[in-house]
Amino acid sequence: MCPLAPDRGRAARPGEACRRASRGTWQARGTAPGEVRPQVARHSAGLKGLVGYALVAVGLLGGVTSERAAAHDTAAAPPEAPPEGTVAGRLDALDRRQRRARALAFAYAVLKKFGEDGAGRLAALIAYYAFFSIFPLTMALSAVLGLVLQSDSGLGEDIRDKVGDQVPFVGDKLAQGTLEGSGLALAVGIALALWAGLAAIDAVQNGLNAVWHVPRYQRPKVVGRRLRSTVMLGVVGLGLVAATVGTSVVRAAPLGRFSDIGLAVASAAVNVGLYLVSFKVLCDRPLPWRALWPGALIAGLATWLLQSGLASFVLRDAASTESTYGDFASVIVLLSWFFLLAQVTILAAEVNVVRYERLWPRSLTGRHLTDADRRTYAAYARAETRLEGQVVTVDLP
Repeated sequence: MCPLAPDRGRAARPGEACRRASRGTWQARGTAPGEVRPQVARHSAGLKGLVGYALVAVGLLGGVTSERAAAHDTAAAPPEAPPEGTVAGRLDALDRRQRRARALAFAYAVLKKFGEDGAGRLAALIAYYAFFSIFPLTMALSAVLGLVLQSDSGLGEDIRDKVGDQVPFVGDKLAQGTLEGSGLALAVGIALALWAGLAAIDAVQNGLNAVWHVPRYQRPKVVGRRLRSTVMLGVVGLGLVAATVGTSVVRAAPLGRFSDIGLAVASAAVNVGLYLVSFKVLCDRPLPWRALWPGALIAGLATWLLQSGLASFVLRDAASTESTYGDFASVIVLLSWFFLLAQVTILAAEVNVVRYERLWPRSLTGRHLTDADRRTYAAYARAETRLEGQVVTVDLP
């Protein structure tokens, strides 16, 4: 219904289209101010206007309806199954098989989350900071051993040898570089070296928080992060002492030909314990120990294999590497070593997350999302919250 036309004293007929004149009065479309057209002309103009508006309305309604239908189909209706024999059809069949196989579905979920978290980038960051942290830490360790173990130089040498077994090329550097001085100057030097060396543990802490979807507002700031890293560094130091003592005990025991097995078990046990504690301490989320032991077991055994197998291979071929790359050989080897250890650490953490949160099976193609897919993507969204009380709504097909 058009408003009352001031110049005509009545409401416009249903067939008339109304418009606003430049001077602010309403008039029938197609008539000049003051002009009176024949009744037939008015009805003709009104009929044409009605038809025109009807067509526009139908077009708009059809467009809105089609858009709503398309949106409804996209959001609610499941995608049509691709024809059998096509690449998409084969992928869907493979997806169904991997969902039914429990072990395969779990392994695929771990690898998929490993890629979604950008684990390669996290591992590269850990390796970068570990490379620049190892030398200040070794200098601080050498200084502390010189102060604490003045009466027992043999134990200090054993600890240095154990560090050399853990990280290639570092054992030789321990004897060459150390902090010297006395009193306050030495204490300040050790504190600065430790502060510079905590960057690697900070990077591990950041990686574990990302893997466990800890919201950003819950992650500690610089001071809290460094305090937690300091605690973890003390745990690592105790682990080195325990590994050294365990090695000495095994060598002193009358095990005969089983001594090598005893050494391997002791080394692997220390690795597993260190990983278990690090997963507990460095993650800003309260987790039970039962949620952490599978990844700690995997990471500890994998690290022992790397130390016993790959480390000897690297050291054996160090001469040829040095002849090719010169002084950069040790840099390349150390960075590669730290990158492998970081990959193992993040992968083991992914195993814990997928197992504890039951984030499997996952969709292979993304066409048919599972409940684990939806919970994973919702967790990614919540992890980006920066304010306490911030509400995130995730809408997935």
